[in-house]
Amino acid sequence: MASKSDGLNLGGLIRRGRIARPRRVGVVGPFHAGKTVLLTSLISQIKHHTAGRLDVFGPDVGLAELASSADAMDALETRSGLAPFDYNTARDRLAHGGWPAKTVAASEYRSFIVRADDRWRMYDLSLIDWPGERLADLAMVGHGSFQRWSDAMLHALDLELFRPMAQPFLSAMNPTETDTLPDSSATENELAMTYRRVLSRFVDAALPFVTPSSFLVDIENRYATEQMGTSNPTWSVDELARLAIGTAPGEPFFPLSAAWRQTAPQMADRLTSRFESYVAQVVKPVADALNLCDHILLLVDVAHLLEAGPSGVEGTTRLFEELLGWINPGTTSTERTLDWMAWLAAGDSFRLGGVRQITVLGTQSDRIHADDRQAAEGLLHQLIEPLVRKYQVQKRLKMKYGIVAAVNATRSEPIGPDQRRKLTFQDSGASFEAAASTVPATWPDSWKAGDFAFPRPHPRLPMKRTQAPEQFGLGQVLQWILK
Repeated sequence: MASKSDGLNLGGLIRRGRIARPRRVGVVGPFHAGKTVLLTSLISQIKHHTAGRLDVFGPDVGLAELASSADAMDALETRSGLAPFDYNTARDRLAHGGWPAKTVAASEYRSFIVRADDRWRMYDLSLIDWPGERLADLAMVGHGSFQRWSDAMLHALDLELFRPMAQPFLSAMNPTETDTLPDSSATENELAMTYRRVLSRFVDAALPFVTPSSFLVDIENRYATEQMGTSNPTWSVDELARLAIGTAPGEPFFPLSAAWRQTAPQMADRLTSRFESYVAQVVKPVADALNLCDHILLLVDVAHLLEAGPSGVEGTTRLFEELLGWINPGTTSTERTLDWMAWLAAGDSFRLGGVRQITVLGTQSDRIHADDRQAAEGLLHQLIEPLVRKYQVQKRLKMKYGIVAAVNATRSEPIGPDQRRKLTFQDSGASFEAAASTVPATWPDSWKAGDFAFPRPHPRLPMKRTQAPEQFGLGQVLQWILK
């Protein structure tokens, strides 16, 4: 068999006697979107589905996994170099009624998959889990420098959505002619504390726009609440001082206005150096992994956004705008041809193409009554289509939309004369009934947090490891991936 040095990537093209078809899928979404549960259930479907049950390739076609990165022995190496997604631990916790630990570090699940009706081909599938807490940091790579990132962030903080919560910091960044701007460590610490207070308000308002994300998850992937020893922080000065907005609490960086950069050049130099270190250590490794992907699963919890109110929708929209701007999805025919030729010659080390398809998934949709799920999919279209239209026009970006429940924990009861939506579910062996709000056909012109409410049943996988959980929508997702 030829190697890369022979000038042909036969090792990547032919694996285990089959022609390999690479599939590189990034799974992204805000930190409340349910990525870990979706990934765990999706992998379980691949491993243990019954032929015909998912109707992926037809009623008589089954899938088989030859090897994976989760195998106890002879585990498949990840393509990205990231740590393997810990499927086994996540599945065990779900099987026993517990929530799996949130994946706050980027990871990858890789597997070789074959179809029962195709003896010549196989799929080399990578599912790359990009932690939602890190999404807002992508703007650092996109803007490319501390100065441009600062200007963009200050512009964003001055938008109507953020300004009420960011006003003290904005005032500090826009001094009057009579203000003095001392270039000192004490002033730097004071400004850093003011910025931390802005981020704490974003957390309380469920705005997924917290950057640097080390405020939520430090560079060692520990949650802020773990560091403070509480799940309900009071955001005291002492608590805030322990949270890093950078690689370490004592070395913060934050957006710095042009006036401050000109008047306090030493401070600007310190913040620039910390910014560059943070990008290199925290942002770029996972951004490079996302660059491998040709398909993105973009997760959106419609029920959560309705519950959170307009600020949650606007914050998510802003986050997705930053994400799409950095990914720049869609490819031309020439780019796809060159990408294939580069892969054939040199493997995954050289890719010229980019993201060709985005699949938008409304997750945790078992919280929504079955009669309202079509309306929920309509809300997905209304949220995302304005953001992707320019990429569809300029390039051949493929878009798919779907409503899924990674673990279907509810049953929708028939709607009675009162038009109430009732869901029944099991929890700790007992049966419960709860009302779910009606999903509107369009996003409301105005509403507030609490106007909508949906039950939150605990997902539970079968305790039998070789049995995939009840779900809906994942068969279609697999069909879109493995095509």
